[in-house]
Amino acid sequence: MRTSGALALVLSGLLLAAGASPARARQKDKTEPEVPFKAAVVLRVQALDELIADLRYVIKMAGKEEEGKQLEQLLKARTGPKGLEGVDTKKPFGAYVIIDKKLDLSQVMALVPIKDEKTFLSFLEGLDLKPTKEQDGSYKLSIEQIPNAPILFRFANDYLYAMPQFSTKAKMPAKDKLPLPARVLGGTGVLSLRVNMDEVPKAVRDVVVSGLALQLGNLKDNKPANETEKQTALREAMIDEVSAKAKSIIEDGQTVDLKLSIDRKKHDLGLSFKLVGRKGSGLAKDLADLGKAKGLGAALMTTNQAVGGFINLTFPTAVNKVLGPALDELIESGLNKADAGAQKLLKPLVASLSPTLKGGTIDLGFSLRGPGKKDKYTVVVAAGVKEGDKIEKAVKKFVDDAPAELQEKIKTDVAKAGDVNLHKVEGKFDANVKEVLGDEVVYFGVSKTALVAAMGDGALDALKKTIAAKPATSKILHLEASLSALAPLIAQTKKGAPAAAKKAFKGKGDDKVTFTVEAGSSLEVKLSAKAHLLTFFAALEAEDEAKKDEAKKDEAKKDEAKKDEAKKDEAKKDQ
Repeated sequence: MRTSGALALVLSGLLLAAGASPARARQKDKTEPEVPFKAAVVLRVQALDELIADLRYVIKMAGKEEEGKQLEQLLKARTGPKGLEGVDTKKPFGAYVIIDKKLDLSQVMALVPIKDEKTFLSFLEGLDLKPTKEQDGSYKLSIEQIPNAPILFRFANDYLYAMPQFSTKAKMPAKDKLPLPARVLGGTGVLSLRVNMDEVPKAVRDVVVSGLALQLGNLKDNKPANETEKQTALREAMIDEVSAKAKSIIEDGQTVDLKLSIDRKKHDLGLSFKLVGRKGSGLAKDLADLGKAKGLGAALMTTNQAVGGFINLTFPTAVNKVLGPALDELIESGLNKADAGAQKLLKPLVASLSPTLKGGTIDLGFSLRGPGKKDKYTVVVAAGVKEGDKIEKAVKKFVDDAPAELQEKIKTDVAKAGDVNLHKVEGKFDANVKEVLGDEVVYFGVSKTALVAAMGDGALDALKKTIAAKPATSKILHLEASLSALAPLIAQTKKGAPAAAKKAFKGKGDDKVTFTVEAGSSLEVKLSAKAHLLTFFAALEAEDEAKKDEAKKDEAKKDEAKKDEAKKDEAKKDQ
């Protein structure tokens, strides 16, 4: 027995030396709940130290270092040896919401990391807030301003858990019923918010759907003055579609996530939204179908563009059904305002565009490229079309039937790109447009699936490269900009833009801003940028201020010169 005991002791020692204990390996954390943690809403905010570091970084990148130092001094003044008023500034904090069918029994629980309980309680007393300790070890805090909802809280797992008591039946959960902080506050980013739609009781979701339907119904009843029957049908169909989609999200949504992130090492700033539908639901199918849509826009995006983007969106069947008649009415109204000659000229062209306009799809893209030679830019615009060969014939008929002065400005078949004929229109640009683009010529071509136009520096070459583009699976919406490339344009109103761009953007991609909406397994909306943009706008502001100061000094000198001249004139008169 002694030998067995000694052996067990040796094995225990070896396990301890390896960093594991048999007892600990089997032991369950006493505070860990028996059931998985479930909440309708979960909010996470990163640790206070990280939050302050991110804020300091943003302030520095924005050129406001003096304000950053003042903020740091203020925070240090509030920090003592036991932390920020008893709060652990190295751990994240946040909140969660568990919604009960009886709303007044719902839990709205805040989590605050605690470094020293006594210090935190002293902090509350310093604010003239005096909680009373209950028999179960929790605390109750009554606040005069909110007499009907006292705050219940307790310390557990190195955190403070606090909730408002909406009903006297609501109780502060025992320690072993509280979720571990890691279950609630896992994740990354400055701030993240998740809504678990499945954890919202059906009765509550039904109330939200009913309330939303009532509000949208009121919109349908508010008919604008002079609205025609066809316009009413379109407006009501759109409202019905919004209502159906909102209902689908509420009933079939699985999770909704919102996240704000700052990466100080990579200088990345990001804001994102993500919606996931419940597997097998109508919402999940709709999102998957959206992700399969094809468009031309992505083919326009290049590495040397100043700004560009595209939209690729298909209207729901119910909306598209009434869209056609409303468009016909609008077009007819516009044509009726023209004289008989213009109507005769335009009707065949409009008729050729009708299948595209009523096709139920928006497929548009644009790209502003440059600056190139002599700081000039190129603009390329593309639109997906239906029956492009009919549009091509209508364009040529339009030119053939047009007045002589118009025919002189429109030249057909000036070049070819594959089997697509290219045409050009000569005109007079606005002075500012001419300054940006140079040549006052627009080139365009129509293939079976696309209408593409280009103008500016190297427009014809850009058109030839783009006209052959084929529709491909793409995002719903995409916008991007390069501030360095846009600086010469911005300089038309902000002269310091080029100097500010040179100061702010040192590396590749530092000047990029991107906004996207895409679908598939989920719907995602993302806004991303480099923190150097803050430096650019700060430098731009500084350049403007410097220019204003310079102008004031020049004005002051002129005023002084005028005064000197006036004194000299007075002196001559006295003589």
